[in-house]
Amino acid sequence: PGVNDQHLFEVNKMVRERGAFLHNVMPLISDPAHGTHYGLIGQRGPTAMEMMALQDRLEGGAKLMRHCRQCRADAVGLLGEDRGQEFTLDGIPDDVAYDAGKRQAYRQVVAHERRDHEAARSEAIGMVKATDSEKSLLVAVATKGGGRVNEHFG
Repeated sequence: PGVNDQHLFEVNKMVRERGAFLHNVMPLISDPAHGTHYGLIGQRGPTAMEMMALQDRLEGGAKLMRHCRQCRADAVGLLGEDRGQEFTLDGIPDDVAYDAGKRQAYRQVVAHERRDHEAARSEAIGMVKATDSEKSLLVAVATKGGGRVNEHFG
């Protein structure tokens, strides 16, 4: 709170304008035990309610990830083995290769996956509605992700 919480609305807008359909807002790491700048100067982190309120205000357009609680995007390596000096700004190329065709192709893949997922969901809902409501079933399913039942239990 008080660091860049108001600026996040502009960041959110710019991220969506650039085509992101999913992004994240992470709270700063303010526990002094982590040795971060904010922890060492006594800056408090947001409460869970403050984070949720901010995320709620940022919703719309791009989906917001809400599962993350803490991240060290500035850290490289393992705990107690900081390798940050091996990855400085000098190592970033001045010209970044951007292939708009590849990006568009991937967007088409994502759109196709979303359509498939929605079609499967609609079909499943229709099948459930068409079943005899007197019958009761207990079903267990597993997934590897992607909204599909595609994993076995054993």
